[in-house]
Amino acid sequence: MEREKGHYDPEKVEGVLLRITITSCNTDENDFWILVPIQEDEQEEDENDEKG
Repeated sequence: MEREKGHYDPEKVEGVLLRITITSCNTDENDFWILVPIQEDEQEEDENDEKG
């Protein structure tokens, strides 16, 4: 059964594309592509306030 591809427009989504390669004895080399979207929310300031 084929998995559905994500419903996102690569031109509209800003993020970091990670490539993970898994190699093992039982399977061939598998590549996994993960898109981590960059959120422009100001969450970093809140985290700093909690520490201080």
